[in-house]
Amino acid sequence: MLDHLCREVEARVPDSVCSIMYHDPERGALFVEAGPGISDELKADLDGLVPAALAGSCGSAVYTGEPAIVADTSTDPRWAAMQDFAEKWGIRSCWSVPVRAERTTLGGSFAISRTVTGAPSSAVLTLLEAGGYLVGLGLQRMMEEREQAVQHEMLQAVVEDTADSIWVKDRDGRYVFVNAAEARGAGLTKKEMIGKKDADVYPAEPAQRNRETDLEVILTGHPVSYVTDFDEPDGQRTYHVRKHPRFNRTHEVTEVIGIARDVTDQERAQRALQQTQKLESLGLLAGGIAHDFNNILVGILGNAEWLLEHCDVDESVREPLSEIRHSARRAAGLTRQMLAYAGKGRFSRESIDVASFVRDVLELIRGTLSHTDVRVSVDEAVPNVSGDPNQIRQVLMNLLVNAGEAHATKASGHIMVRVSRLHATGSDAIETVEGSLEKGHYVTVTVEDNGEGMSDETLARIFDPFFSTKVAGRGLGLAAVLGILKAHGGAIHVTSAPQQGTTFRVFLPVENPAESTSVGAKPVVLVADDEAVVRNVVQRLLEGAGFEVVTAADGADALQILASEARHIDVAIVDHNMPGLSGLEVWRRARILPDAVPIVLATGGGDGTLLADVEVPVVHKPFTLDEVLATLNRAREGAPRSARPKTQTENEATQ
Repeated sequence: MLDHLCREVEARVPDSVCSIMYHDPERGALFVEAGPGISDELKADLDGLVPAALAGSCGSAVYTGEPAIVADTSTDPRWAAMQDFAEKWGIRSCWSVPVRAERTTLGGSFAISRTVTGAPSSAVLTLLEAGGYLVGLGLQRMMEEREQAVQHEMLQAVVEDTADSIWVKDRDGRYVFVNAAEARGAGLTKKEMIGKKDADVYPAEPAQRNRETDLEVILTGHPVSYVTDFDEPDGQRTYHVRKHPRFNRTHEVTEVIGIARDVTDQERAQRALQQTQKLESLGLLAGGIAHDFNNILVGILGNAEWLLEHCDVDESVREPLSEIRHSARRAAGLTRQMLAYAGKGRFSRESIDVASFVRDVLELIRGTLSHTDVRVSVDEAVPNVSGDPNQIRQVLMNLLVNAGEAHATKASGHIMVRVSRLHATGSDAIETVEGSLEKGHYVTVTVEDNGEGMSDETLARIFDPFFSTKVAGRGLGLAAVLGILKAHGGAIHVTSAPQQGTTFRVFLPVENPAESTSVGAKPVVLVADDEAVVRNVVQRLLEGAGFEVVTAADGADALQILASEARHIDVAIVDHNMPGLSGLEVWRRARILPDAVPIVLATGGGDGTLLADVEVPVVHKPFTLDEVLATLNRAREGAPRSARPKTQTENEATQ
């Protein structure tokens, strides 16, 4: 439009070139916006002109806000500083008017320049003024369009960069717009999604649910909001979905706009928080009741005992007193379970072989599992845990008995018990009933049955005190299990579904050798090597020499263990030539940790010069057990570094 206006003016004013310049407020300069008669070279010379009183006709008009009519550029002072420019481009006269956008804001200039001197006629002045007004309207529209374009780009960036899924569907349920997140979630490109319906993209059930909520928006004209679960390749995810109507001018709903946000992590955190708060409240209640109840039982049991021991009562009285004492002892057992649930039970710590305890408990309850196929799997080198043997046995007994009773309505059943070791990094989001498992090393006991399973409603209450699905149950078994595990720094997780069986997974922290009260606790060595053969050989050698061994397959894993489990590790032997973090880099980073572990570097040779300048013990491959043990001992004793065993030639040279 602006170019067309310039051509019209040039057609009416002989030997003229018409130009429109736009004032960029951010850069404080004028730039050519239109001028079909202006060459690229002239445009380059004009662009960047800073408005000023003596900056030519256009610069002066924008600076003063008044027309700048110059009949002779060679004599007018407004062109004194631009004589070279005028000579170069043959500009002898130039008439410019300021252009106003938004009525008051100076938007630029509208100018006519000629190759001959002279002032404009009244008709040309009128043309200039009229042209300036039209240019102001044009610049106003241009600025609005540019602002809209910027806003559109910003909105497009927000829509495309957000992790939320955003879409628009017509009344028939066909997608007319989707952002990248929505297309990615459907496994399609944005182009492939357009024109499709939910039934073309998603399974039948969620597609039907989507269509029903779309119709609700279309028929009511009101937005809807709901939370829904959706099965995805990496598991079930939870989404908060909001849908809004889009109306036409007659207020009819023409489209449905939808936004879905993945709230899986927030929902899990909220449920975990609610569960924790509920368990804490119940724990306080149970602990308070148990404490008061124990005080009452002292009077009942003590008086019954005293009467039986010190009074000469006949048999008709002795029998009821014995029943009172027996009942009081049973009640005391209940209070112990309540205190265990509240995490206030008394216990001693011993080193416990969990795998042996599992086998012992299964032997005790073998009679109740006569129609059940029980299988046990124990990983190699499962470490001990530190805890109260009676309470850990109670945990295992409860879980195994419950697994057996889960097959009550079946002729036969199956129970799988697995004992293994787990290193939780804290970032792997291992779920428990009270949130994610804290980082550390654990022994896990998994009890899996193929029994009747539980509904979600039952699953949500199984750890509540006095809740039981058994007719004769007191509802304290699993409540006590949870309390015992919490008191031991452990955790528990359960999954179940009707007719799909139940899986309990118990997490018990690995025993800390430095804090163990057991006699002769084994020193712990971290062995880090990217070669599995080397790791296995060194592990067997050191375990045979009385060490407990923790292994890592690369430098990053070794550094993680040294950072999180430093108190549990006495010394480390780390291969120097590992991909990623080398052994030397692991040593450099680990030595500045709060609990620095002594480290020995193992090398296959070829880097002696590199390692000669650092104060770190080194053992050279291939090495013997004696060489490894000597270097490990020197590292633990604080020796600066070990020397490579001398060759025969070197021995002779020193004699």
